[in-house]
Amino acid sequence: MTRLGARGRAALRARTSAAVHAALAVICWGPLLATAPGRVAADTRQHLLIDPSGFMDRARSLWDPMVHLGTVTHQNLGLLVPMAPWYWMGDALGIPVWVTQRLWVGAILFAAAAGVLHLGRTLAWDLAGTTASAVVYALSPYVLQYATRTSVLLLPFAGLPWMLSLTIRAGRT
Repeated sequence: MTRLGARGRAALRARTSAAVHAALAVICWGPLLATAPGRVAADTRQHLLIDPSGFMDRARSLWDPMVHLGTVTHQNLGLLVPMAPWYWMGDALGIPVWVTQRLWVGAILFAAAAGVLHLGRTLAWDLAGTTASAVVYALSPYVLQYATRTSVLLLPFAGLPWMLSLTIRAGRT
């Protein structure tokens, strides 16, 4: 009987976790997709957004003849993974650039929120507090200054709660 009760609690926890993750997905992607349809924000490198295949091809060389009258690249490596493949996949699937861009930023926000949920579970916080913390962290004003200019700089922001959680778990074992 106790074992069945534990299974029931685990199933309830899994359903609750799925519902919280679904709500966070709506919170992270919904407003982005509803805002300014058809408009692309000036994020990071325009040639990455417009021609991701060409960007990835030119990133193999340190010299880029397509920018100004030619230049030594200095930021291609930071954009090559994971941003360039994301935009390349969107382009290959025929998804409009503005949708791909919103999905990119939403994925970063969702990863940050899910990381806070994982951290809260690691620290044994209650579900309501963890969920509130995840929403506040993902929608922090810090995101505003980077989301439309240099969104790739939000990757460490999204990774921080995951790193903390995994470090705490590793320290415990």
